[in-house]
Formats: sequence, C-alpha cells, structure tokens
Amino acid sequence: MGSLIHAALNGQKGFQGKSYLFNGQNYIRYDWGQDRPDPDYPKGISLWKLTGDFANGIDAAVNGMKQFEGFGYLFKNGEYVTYDWENDMPVGNPKPLSMWKLKGDFLNGIDAACNGKGNFSDFGYLFKGDKYVRYDWAKDAPFDNQLRDIRLWKLPESFNSGVDAALDGDGPFANFTYFFKGDQYAIYDWTRDVGEGPFSISQWWNIENWLESEALRLYDVFDLNGKIDFAAFRLGYLGYQLIDSTCPLPNISKTNRQGKKERVSYDNNSGYLSIIDFTKPSNERRLAVLNMLTETRRNYLYVSHGVNSAGSGAHRHFARHFTNTPSTNKSSLGFFITGWPFPKDKVKNGKTDERVWLKLHGLEPGINDKAQRRGIMMHTASYVSETRGRAGTSHGCPATDGFENQVVNGRRINLLYEEIKNGSLVFSYTTKDHAADEKGNNYYDHSTLFHCLEQEAARAFGIK
Repeated sequence: MGSLIHAALNGQKGFQGKSYLFNGQNYIRYDWGQDRPDPDYPKGISLWKLTGDFANGIDAAVNGMKQFEGFGYLFKNGEYVTYDWENDMPVGNPKPLSMWKLKGDFLNGIDAACNGKGNFSDFGYLFKGDKYVRYDWAKDAPFDNQLRDIRLWKLPESFNSGVDAALDGDGPFANFTYFFKGDQYAIYDWTRDVGEGPFSISQWWNIENWLESEALRLYDVFDLNGKIDFAAFRLGYLGYQLIDSTCPLPNISKTNRQGKKERVSYDNNSGYLSIIDFTKPSNERRLAVLNMLTETRRNYLYVSHGVNSAGSGAHRHFARHFTNTPSTNKSSLGFFITGWPFPKDKVKNGKTDERVWLKLHGLEPGINDKAQRRGIMMHTASYVSETRGRAGTSHGCPATDGFENQVVNGRRINLLYEEIKNGSLVFSYTTKDHAADEKGNNYYDHSTLFHCLEQEAARAFGIK
C-alpha cells in the first residue's frame, strides 16, 4: 500500500487556517474552517522554493513553538530546512539533523512530526518507525532523548509499526492530532488521551482523485494534447510516481561500466520521464521528454520503431508488433530505466554514422527484461531526421536524430542523453488492441507492473 500523505503542516502568519498535505512533488491546501480542500489543487512543491532532494518531496514537517514560532521545519532523509512563514520562503540551506541533538536512527530521517496540546504544548513529537522522541522547544533539545513506544498513543493496531505523517488539528479540530498511514488516518484526542480509527482519508478528507487530477493538470502544462495520447501520459505518470516507492522493481541485473553485474535501480534524481507513444506513426513526432521537477517539456521528437514491428500497407508507418524475444528486430513495450551513454559509430555501405548510445534496462519480466541481451538501446541515427520529418526503422531500438550530438573534451556526447541518463524512466506505449506479442501475450494482461500501478492508484488515490 502506498502512502497517500507523505507529510503535513499547518500554515502560520498569513496562512493560518490552512494545512498543507504533501505527496511527493505535489501538495494540496486544506481549509480547516470549510473542512475541505481548496479548489485548483494539487500544485507542485516547486512553489515552496525548496532545493536539492527537498525539491522531490519531504518526509515530515512541524511548526516551531516558543522562540521558534513563525517557522516551519521540513525534514528529508538526514536533513531539515527552516521555512519562514512571514516571508514565505526557506531560510538558508539544508542542515543535518544532528543540529536537533537527536541520536541513533533518528539522525537518518524523521517519518512524522507534530506538537503537543494542552499540558503538553511545550513539546514537539518526532516519530521514526515504532518509536518517538519528545522535543522540548524551550530548551531546544530532546526532553530526555528516551525512545518511547508509539503504542503509548493508543492508535489503531495497524499504526503501531509506524506512521507516514502527522498533522496538528486547527480551528474546530484544535484538540486533535491526525496520523496518516497508507490510505487511512487515525485521530488522537488530547483531552481524553485516546486514539480513534482507522478512517478512510479519501472519504473524510475529500481528496479523491489526487493523482488523476494532477495527471490532467500536467498534461495541460506540458501541452501534450494532440501530441501524446492522455492514456500514455497517465500511465507513464503513474509509473513515475509509484514505481519502486509502491510497486517494487523486479530483481533485474545489468552490467555496469566495470563489467560487473549489479541490480537495476530506479534513482531518478534528474526528474525526467520520457514517453514514446506508438499509437502515432513514425512520420509524426511521438517521443516526449518531460522534466517533472520544472514541469517543462524538454523535447518532442521523432523516434523509430523496429523494422519487424511495422504494420503493412496503409499501416506501414505504425508499430503494430512487439516482443521481448531476441533476434526479432521488433520494439518492446513497457517501462525501462536508462543506463549510461557511450559513443560508437555505425559503418554501413562504406558510410560512417556517428552515433551516441544510451543503455536501456527493461523493468518488466516477460515484457522487456531481455532488452540488454537484445541490445535494445536509445541511440542517435542518421535515418531519423527532425528537419525532414521522418524516422526510419531500426533493429528494435528507439532511435532519435543526432542533432544534439557534440564533442566535449574529445568525446562525443548527446546533450539529451546526458540529462536523462542513469536512472530516469522511459515508457513505451500502445493501445491494448496492438499490445500482443507473437505468442499472443498482451501487455495489459501479462504486465505485473501495469496491474500494480492501476491497483495501487485505485486503492490509494481513489482513481476509478
């Protein structure tokens, strides 16, 4: 089960009466007085002007008390950022959690945080796994650095192994703290010293279709209408949000630059998502390279498909046949992760095609996990031309025009490949009626990753 709310924080100063619920690079604003989300959300976390790893999302957040009132504290891994509510901006650079005088595993990150109420209003509470630390704001140090068991909060049993986020109630809900886990939440009543729940987040917080709404918003922001089918973007976006964090990667190995085998991992620090829409013909642009962090479209390009993927007659420019089988010269569907790029020329009929190659690692067993064995890579090729508006056929590789090839320090590189290399996601899409391989196995019926994405989206995000 994926977590619906990763972190939560109440606004202060000019933002009082609002709370901010974060999920990855997105957040919604909740109005305590109206008891509902504000319209026109979710929005991107980039509006918070955070940098580094914080720009990809935060783990936890809490407002300072006593001499620290007016500041919020945002946590990510082993660091924190101070947020100045008065000036609506972060203060300085991220700092290590050791500044909080924490010990042990708490130095590696905080899962959730909240403040006490009533007789406990002098304290903050920091949670990690099934333990928590009480923080004395007046002394700017842990109360006694003793790790206490989360069971003392009397939350539902499923919350006793840890929580995803916590939020102090406000307005008519000021006597409560809300704990979030998966698609559920629990309430702690400070007056009665008792926990209640669990309850459905999507039902009672009115935030169904979070991910679906964000997909629609970004589709418009990237100006993809008429360029990339929405179904292709939606599924690619689900992959970007849920792969590895919710839908686990299979145990697929790759050969690294030292010639050793290692497990394929998804480490998309660049924030890129590349989508190939094979419902479009090769004489139209059908590769969109999207920067999800800046919400800008990096490229919209022509891209080839395998020579034996091509349809016949009037459909000769369309990819109609896909496979995972070696020596077929066909394209593959599904999700890939980029590897490292390298230059290697192709000589044919006495002519040299100066190419740059970018390794692709298929993430889907039985669908595209033989990509490395098949030599399926993204690469530049002279038979793909942006100026002439066409893409020839390949041996199964998604080839692009080499107009961004450059020689830097004596080595040929491709500027696009340099940006999307080593861990970004590539998704190759077509509709179900053209998604079967030569054995009759249809991608939408046999892809475990596709089913995980759809099930988790429906369960955790309220997508119908």
